[in-house]
Amino acid sequence: MTRFFLLCKRQLLQPSFLLFCFLLPVISLIAAYLSQAPSPSLSIGLYKEKETGTALTSSDAALIDNIFSTLSKTNTNGSYTFQIYSDKNTMLNQVASNQIDCAYIFPSDLHAKLLKNNYKNCITCYRSPSTLMAELSRETIFAVLFYEIGNDIALDYMKEAGIFSSAQQKALQDFSVLYENYKTSNKVFSIDYQYLNTLSANSPTKTPPSTITMPVRGFIAILLFISGLSGGITSLSDKKNKLPVSNIATILIPLIFMALSSFLSLLLTGEIKNWGKELVILGIYGLLILLFIQFLLFFIKKPEILAASIPFFTFGSLIFCPILVNLSTAIPFFRIMEKFFIPYYYLVLCM
Repeated sequence: MTRFFLLCKRQLLQPSFLLFCFLLPVISLIAAYLSQAPSPSLSIGLYKEKETGTALTSSDAALIDNIFSTLSKTNTNGSYTFQIYSDKNTMLNQVASNQIDCAYIFPSDLHAKLLKNNYKNCITCYRSPSTLMAELSRETIFAVLFYEIGNDIALDYMKEAGIFSSAQQKALQDFSVLYENYKTSNKVFSIDYQYLNTLSANSPTKTPPSTITMPVRGFIAILLFISGLSGGITSLSDKKNKLPVSNIATILIPLIFMALSSFLSLLLTGEIKNWGKELVILGIYGLLILLFIQFLLFFIKKPEILAASIPFFTFGSLIFCPILVNLSTAIPFFRIMEKFFIPYYYLVLCM
């Protein structure tokens, strides 16, 4: 027992190791705080041209009002929002100064132009030089535009094509009713998306989890692995210097201290739901690391070689394991490679 405490004291006298143990909870807490802060969204300007003396129908005014009303309430997950302007020059000046990302100007007779197939260049887009959202916002605008005018275009086409005879005019009214029903009931297109590895089968939800859930646990998995490897390096150095020290104790001591730091990090970020389960997961993962390093020590006898393997295991884990991004969903090769890196099994245990 005295020897174990002496080994613990030796481990704690290493400044770099202590720095990692203290920085992990602090950085995790800062990341948790930043992830909860609302991210600024880009603004998209909307403006309706003034009337030019052309007689406008009620449909012209209603169409643009409906489009603007829908766009101003559109949820784009914080990426961009739509802002209605009453002054054209103010909007264009803000585009030029990058205060808003881009802007759209709608003609006052938009409804009439679309029904007459005079739709080419009828909506003007002004974009700032550094814009990234023009294409995405355009898709949103066109989707809302079609949503609002699709029924009128279809009815106008059927009237001109003579699809229904005079005795079947009631079918046109029935079409409008059916169009509205299908438009608002998700029967035409309905997309149900879920976040990978975050939804329970018994209690599905569409609320996205904390954006730092997997990165924090992923970094913990890597740091624990590196701690175990550093213990293996110390063990080989002790053996080289012919010190009577147990391999298992030398590997376990840095793992224990880093596991305590990891547990504190998870506690500060609110990731721990069950203390007992979390401790069991950390214990199982520590045992896997111990067994893996003991396996490596059968083949590696020099501490320099084991130290040189740390960058390989670290970058391999970051690339192949689902820590920052899960590429295995798109690249089948990654599904095989991720299983050769120990951090993958910690993430599996945490699911």
